[in-house]
Amino acid sequence: MPPHEDHPVHVHTVQASAQARRFSVWLDQLRACDLSFAEASTLHPDEMGEWQAGVYLLTGCEPVWLQLGGCVLAERSLQAAVDELDQPQRWWSPGEEAAIRWAAHFWDLRHSGPGFPSEFGHFHFRRWVNACHLYKRTAPTLTITNRGVR
Repeated sequence: MPPHEDHPVHVHTVQASAQARRFSVWLDQLRACDLSFAEASTLHPDEMGEWQAGVYLLTGCEPVWLQLGGCVLAERSLQAAVDELDQPQRWWSPGEEAAIRWAAHFWDLRHSGPGFPSEFGHFHFRRWVNACHLYKRTAPTLTITNRGVR
């Protein structure tokens, strides 16, 4: 029998544990950079990817968060995003509507398929990519920073 370290179950367990640690560190970094996200994201467990993804998109879009954030926090639910799509209370820009649509989709996958978020500007597109990682509870494979750039 091969040594214990080479056993497939052991290897999988070690890899899963390392991925969970990387995700936890990455999630902490996202929270440290965005206080609104930090406040909202801790209302549900880190493992609840639909919550983490949805609130990350909403908190990253200030007009949307100003309008819906109070309900989201009070109800501990993204139902306000679903309701806003069903019966809009105001006009939203295409990027704002896309953030609401994707947050609603992450929360309730049966809600209208949002399509590829081509309406997003660069900032919101990056947040969408991060939201996809949050939904799947996996840290990005490669993180690019501006360290050392002059």
